[in-house]
Amino acid sequence: MKILTAIIGALALVAGVAAQAHHSAAPYDNKKLIHVSGTVAAMRYTNPHIMIKLMTSKGMFAVEGSSVNQLARKGWTRTTINPGDKVTMDLWPLRDGGQGGFMISIRLPSGKILK
Repeated sequence: MKILTAIIGALALVAGVAAQAHHSAAPYDNKKLIHVSGTVAAMRYTNPHIMIKLMTSKGMFAVEGSSVNQLARKGWTRTTINPGDKVTMDLWPLRDGGQGGFMISIRLPSGKILK
């Protein structure tokens, strides 16, 4: 019985470390904040993180957001933003200088700001 308990405990520890590693913010520079305005070209409202394609004057930005569960607790739904919506986002930019980032906040067409 002790061996089974030890095995279960070890598996739980490994699973916890793997889950923590998944949520790395390494691609993003969290010491910088950029403001990007554009038109939502596409929105994927699925776990593990939402993804938004935003057409800007500088081209297409790929924006990652929090998980569906986290956003739902903040008032988001599948229809909070839709293709064609004009929005402004605050992002942590990609470290490699690419066209994308991690969404910190978004100003909706109504003027409402969600974080």
